[in-house]
Amino acid sequence: MKTRNIILGSIALIAVLVAAALYYLSSNLDPLVKMAIESYGSRITGTRVVVDSVSISPRSGEGTIRGLKVANPDGFSDGTAFELAQLMVAIELGSLSGEPVIIKQVLVSGPTVNLEANAEGETNMDVIGTHAKSASSGGDAQPDADSSPRNTPTKRLRIDQF
Repeated sequence: MKTRNIILGSIALIAVLVAAALYYLSSNLDPLVKMAIESYGSRITGTRVVVDSVSISPRSGEGTIRGLKVANPDGFSDGTAFELAQLMVAIELGSLSGEPVIIKQVLVSGPTVNLEANAEGETNMDVIGTHAKSASSGGDAQPDADSSPRNTPTKRLRIDQF
């Protein structure tokens, strides 16, 4: 009897913890996504990435990012290399478990690209792109001639409206 009560109490405690974690995630989803974009975006681009606000609706599959700014890399002006006033994405939630993932709509508004070249003739976009390739490959931006393509499965996407 005592063992049964301990097991039932443990199950109840786990259920409460899971419910609390789900509540925390749902009530803090927007700031968590904003923080992730800024953190991972900065790491991938090698520059500072900031976002004014993020609004995610898990029920409708829609998300909006406002005020995305990617700073220039070192050796360029103090301004931004790239800005987006707003990026809105609507995903068909039912397609997430299948293939292709259906993106119903992608709306981009207010894009600004500030292309600059340094004394060596390299552009700010070249530097950001090289860093992004390096970050996504886990190291060297230039693949070895002897390296074979990875056999990693890819997820197909279908974008209905861009």
